[in-house]
This record gives sequence, structure tokens and C-alpha cells, in this order.
Amino acid sequence: MEVHAKHNEPPLADRLALDYESLTERVADILTLARDTIPAEITSDEENSRIGDVVKGIRGLIKEIGDAKDTEKRPHLDANKTIEEFFKSLTERLSKGRDVIEARGKRFLDKKATEERQRREEAARAAREEAERKLREAQAAEEQGKEVHAEIALDQATQADRRAQVIEKAVDDSAADMARTRLAGGGVSTLRTSWEFKVEDYQAVDLNTLRAFFANSEIDKAIRGFVRSGGRQLRGVKIFEDTKASYR
Repeated sequence: MEVHAKHNEPPLADRLALDYESLTERVADILTLARDTIPAEITSDEENSRIGDVVKGIRGLIKEIGDAKDTEKRPHLDANKTIEEFFKSLTERLSKGRDVIEARGKRFLDKKATEERQRREEAARAAREEAERKLREAQAAEEQGKEVHAEIALDQATQADRRAQVIEKAVDDSAADMARTRLAGGGVSTLRTSWEFKVEDYQAVDLNTLRAFFANSEIDKAIRGFVRSGGRQLRGVKIFEDTKASYR
């Protein structure tokens, strides 16, 4: 069934109220019946039987309402599914294409980051070696009484040591900093770094460490499963037997 806009139709809420006027009246009728015939305190089997009759009537009406709702929703759901599938196919094609070319870019940027890290490591090593060499020259000049030469060599050693420290610090930069490149058309390409995980053994996962990251609804779901499987003792949880009236 297709959904078409009809300018002469009333608003949906008004149309539903008209089409299901009888159903609305029956809902009011059965609730009035419940109010007028079911006492606040049940003291006899006859009064309890009235509950059964009303509950069965309510159950039937709830099913009828559900069926009517499904009938009204179906064309809208079908139309929504068609819309979702059409646009999803377009975005999926684009996403797959983007993933393919970004994977190529990632390989390039990973290589670039590795080469840049190696370049910085080599530069730091060269600066450190120069600092050590100048320091040896300064010591040798001082032993020979060449104070001016010793001061010059010591100053050069200090400068080389500072360069080495700066470069060594740069070696610890993130992959994103190592690979960052300005694009010819504007913008920047880089690597986004993130911490990922892969569970190797679910039984070994320390749930206490993860406790703060569980929503209460998730904890409730786990407790419900524990109770349904027969669990009756759980620290921090009161497990008790309860009852609920049932009329068939």
C-alpha cells in the first residue's frame, strides 16, 4: 500500500478519531463498567469473577486496538522502509568508496609517519653524538691549557645537547603529528590515533574494573537473567518471590 497526500482529507488525528469512534466508546464503556461493578476491596468469589470478566474484555480490546494500529501503520512503515533503503544504498556506496581510498591514504600516511620518526631519531642521534664529540674536544682543550678553545667547544656541546633534547622530544610526537600534510586543494591529511581492543577471553574480563561503565538498565538485565536461571543469592540485591493476579 502506498501513502499519498490527499488535500481533501482531514488531519490524521481527526481522521483516526472519526474512524475509531466506536472503539473509543467501547474503551470508555468497559472502564466505566470496571469502576461501577468492581469494589475497591474484593470480599467474595462473585466479585472476583467480575474482575475476570472485565479483564477478559480489556484483553480483547487491547488486541483489537493493536490490530487496528498495525493496519494504520503498515502503509507508513512500508513507505518509510522504501525511503530508508533507497537512501541507504546511496550512502553505503559512498561509504565503501571512501573506505577504499582512505585505506590507500592510511598506508601512505603510516609510511610517512614511520619515515619521519626514523628521520627524527637519526637527527637526535647525530645531535647527541655531536654533543659528546664537542664535550670531548672541550675536555682535551682544557687539559692542553687551551681555555678559549675549551670554552668554544663546551658552548658547542651545550648547543648540540639542547638540539638533541628538542629532537628527542619530537620523536615522541603522535603518528598524527608525524604524518600531518597540507593538501594542495586546501585542508590537511593526517592520521587519527585511537585505542582499540579485542576480547581474547570473555570469561577472564575483570567486570569489577568495568563496573562504572555499565548503565543501571544493563545491570538490571543481567540480574534478571541471573534470577531466571535460578539464582537466589546476590550481594547488593534483594531477590524475593512476588505474585501477580492472572485472569484467563
